[in-house]
Amino acid sequence: MLADIFIYFHLLFVAVGLGLAVRLDILFFRGRHAAPSRVLLADTMLSHQMISTAVVGLWGTGICLIYIRTGFVAAEFSPKLWMKLIIVTALTMNAMVIGAYVMPVMNRFSDRPVLAIPVKYRLPMAVSAATSVFCWFTALALGSMAMLKVQPWNTLAPVIAIEYAVGLLIAISVALWARVPDDCVPAPREANVGMREAEAAMRKA
Repeated sequence: MLADIFIYFHLLFVAVGLGLAVRLDILFFRGRHAAPSRVLLADTMLSHQMISTAVVGLWGTGICLIYIRTGFVAAEFSPKLWMKLIIVTALTMNAMVIGAYVMPVMNRFSDRPVLAIPVKYRLPMAVSAATSVFCWFTALALGSMAMLKVQPWNTLAPVIAIEYAVGLLIAISVALWARVPDDCVPAPREANVGMREAEAAMRKA
């Protein structure tokens, strides 16, 4: 009974995090030719906070489930469980990267579409976005597919590694080769003014 309750909330946190992550990707893809509005930037910050909360929830419910099922005896950990720990750790680190790097970059270049952000900033953002979606979908698969419970390392690791590599390849390709119309990119002088204003606002905050 207790384990079922923790499983329910564990999957609920996965659903919330995955839904928010995919929703943000769709919103920014649809608006790829326009600078993000203040409403969208505020929505992105709120969504990031909610996703971070979902990650904390995953850790909380996951640790409880590990204790119930294994008593924290490492010898009882299955390859699937180790993989889930790796995925949630990656989610946690990626959430920190988003808060420390991606969000400030978006605010700094809020005067232009995401695809018009300089590539040296855009590329790490694409990697972070791909990592987020990959980890959430993988967490959902690991938490819901019974067949994965009995798979050995030599099956799980290659499949998940290939999945991540494909996601990274797509994200990096979009970041490097996607283009926006020239009229969507602010002139250099206007961009510098906008960047200085954004930096001044961040310092005041």
